[in-house]
Amino acid sequence: MMDNRSRRQGQISINGKPDWDPRVRGRIDSLQPGEIGYQKVKSLKLNGVPQKFEELETILMVPLTQAILPGQKVVLDMEFEAQVPLQIRRSGRDNPTTKVRYSMSQWYPRICAYDKAGWHPTPYVGREFYGPFGEFEVNITIDKNYILGGTGYLKNANQIGYGYEAAGVKPAVPNTDKLTWRFTASNVHDFMWAADPEFIHKTRQIKDGITLHLLYKTAGKKAEDWEHILTQAEKAYPFMEKQFGAYPYKQYSFITGGDGGMEYPMATLLASPGPGCTNGFTAGTRACWLLMKACIPGWMKDLLLMEKTS
Repeated sequence: MMDNRSRRQGQISINGKPDWDPRVRGRIDSLQPGEIGYQKVKSLKLNGVPQKFEELETILMVPLTQAILPGQKVVLDMEFEAQVPLQIRRSGRDNPTTKVRYSMSQWYPRICAYDKAGWHPTPYVGREFYGPFGEFEVNITIDKNYILGGTGYLKNANQIGYGYEAAGVKPAVPNTDKLTWRFTASNVHDFMWAADPEFIHKTRQIKDGITLHLLYKTAGKKAEDWEHILTQAEKAYPFMEKQFGAYPYKQYSFITGGDGGMEYPMATLLASPGPGCTNGFTAGTRACWLLMKACIPGWMKDLLLMEKTS
């Protein structure tokens, strides 16, 4: 669907230029079987009872064997298989620009939001999903040389290290080929993570006991420009707090990845540290870009869950 939309837009000319996203163009159609992305649901159970389901493009329709009544709690158990695509837009692997190995947004099947307007089964066409808030426990087992960042708090930081360990603690890292990173996140509507063996991890404590994390690869930019993000974010925090209310979490991460700049709960993926690195903008302009593109949308979406698909 996203590929068809992009190629259709490429046939429309505006000011003499094709009206498609230059990051997509017709690239999806040329991917090989081992390069495409997919999620295939193998089974779904409701309180242990298998459910029938139907796939309608990017939507999974499930006629439940029993209704879920208001206030009732049920357990949905899903088994799915997925393949991480070469990065075209938000999510993927082996980004040709940033060289980041994994930018893992939109990596799992998400339940559609249900509100006063009913269900929102919006197909995916390159925009973000509208989903409910929830509690996340995410365990990621990966080769031990990878460094991760994203949504949530790392609960076994002293067994992982890489700058996450508590001050003064020598990490007790298991002598294994892989490590399991154990994250939890409460009252968030999505979970994003990124991983690369060459991430440089910097942290800063700011007002209200909040920890800022920066995980970056230079991606053709200067290290000091990336690390200046922490300074600008610290300056932006009081403004954000005054305008939109207290930030409800104890950390926020800025991570090299994605295909531009995209915010997720407790984290933003950035393909560059800001326009000032290439276009001669001032540090103040970079601060404005960071505030407008990374901080404000993430803050608003984390607090209010704005429905961005309509």
